[in-house]
Amino acid sequence: MLTACTKSEDLSVRGSTENQVSEEKYDEQVQETPSASEQTQTSPAEPDQAEPAQPALPAPSSNCDSEAQPEKDDCYTKLAQNTSNSAFCDKISDSKKKNYCYSNLILRGLVDAELCNRLSETFYYKELCYSKLAEKNSDPGFCDKISDISIKDTCFDVVARAREDANLCDKLSDSYAFKPTCYSLIAAKKQDVSICNKIQTGDATSTPQENKDDCLAGVAWMNGDINICERIVTQSSKDHCYSGVARMLNNSDICLTISTSLAKASCLATVAIRLDDPSICQKGSKTEIIDDCYSTIVMGTKNNIALCDNIRDESKRRVCKLYA
Repeated sequence: MLTACTKSEDLSVRGSTENQVSEEKYDEQVQETPSASEQTQTSPAEPDQAEPAQPALPAPSSNCDSEAQPEKDDCYTKLAQNTSNSAFCDKISDSKKKNYCYSNLILRGLVDAELCNRLSETFYYKELCYSKLAEKNSDPGFCDKISDISIKDTCFDVVARAREDANLCDKLSDSYAFKPTCYSLIAAKKQDVSICNKIQTGDATSTPQENKDDCLAGVAWMNGDINICERIVTQSSKDHCYSGVARMLNNSDICLTISTSLAKASCLATVAIRLDDPSICQKGSKTEIIDDCYSTIVMGTKNNIALCDNIRDESKRRVCKLYA
């Protein structure tokens, strides 16, 4: 029994001693190891040290580096998307995946010249990248880098309108359907009829002259100048011009210069509504114009059904009351 007790005491002393040594070693390790707050604390940046443009790349021991090659490329693609950092795309080995990695960032709004240049020359999105870059900076120089004619036309069109520069419309191909519109919008904004003279192309629905006349009509509206309408050759465009200027100036007398009855009635009705003066319809002189004018007012405002009684044609009067 004594021997057993002695052994037990020896074991107890030995265990106590070992625990004490372990605790001492642990205390030493704790003292040598920085705390969590000390580990995350960073030294202040130097005053003249520039901030990094992009987040730092993961260390070589990151999960991406430990993946097999196909999975590694996918891993970097996800990192690029999550951090909007194109540097991760640079680490992708597969050229196709690398291109799509860059293009995804471009779609997210990360557009710059360097990123566009990184795309392969044969990759379709490279030209779209230049187009987006041109639009973002209103810089036609990037449009010149585009070889695809449809993308280039759209690029120059967008930049031309943004800069209100009709000379950029000149760069559009004659086959581009919106080339006349490019000139017309800029001419109207700048109230410059000389820009309309640049229009030399038509399309499936209009001739070059009609496009030029529509351009003049737009400038006339913006200026409120009926004299510009007189320069228009095509009658339909001239009527359109008169109508626009009449509405712009709320001048019912200009409506009377319109050649077609229906367009004249519509013009008179619009001015009558704006001036709250239905009697303007009587200026139409012809029964057809007067009736259509009153009908347009009632149906357009959905009130004052009594005006329908001024309509002489019985069928039109009945329809007016039905839909008032």
